Amino acid sequence: MERYYTVDEIANMLSMHPKTIQRYIREDKLHAKKVGKSWRIYEQDLKVFMECSNITNDIMPQTPNKTVASSVVDINVEDSNEAFDIEKYLMASMNNRLDGVSSSAIHTQYLERENKLRVTLWGNVAFMQSIFEMLFVVIKNEETEK
Repeated sequence: MERYYTVDEIANMLSMHPKTIQRYIREDKLHAKKVGKSWRIYEQDLKVFMECSNITNDIMPQTPNKTVASSVVDINVEDSNEAFDIEKYLMASMNNRLDGVSSSAIHTQYLERENKLRVTLWGNVAFMQSIFEMLFVVIKNEETEK
């Protein structure tokens, strides 16, 4: 089971004010889930945030992989339904078929004004390759259907 943290726990770990952590969540720099009236941040999302922000901390276990990659992919879509379909496919594939998922993360965001699905990836090279191969298949299938 994946560990999750509260805003106060992360603020203490990183020696930051809780309002700073909440601002990072609002600005979508730190991915979090709302549970009731408070935020919960999964350990992997915290690791991604720390890696992208160049924050080091001895409390968080280090990723055992020698090579870690990150990427942001913007996919043009017709509407939110198409974005949701792509997101479901990626998440299902990630959860069911990929090796190394435990040390990898994927975050999706639908940008309504731009009709884009933004996919943010972080993980080992094999994970990244698998996701890019899946994206290639999804995008190719979308283009042939039009």
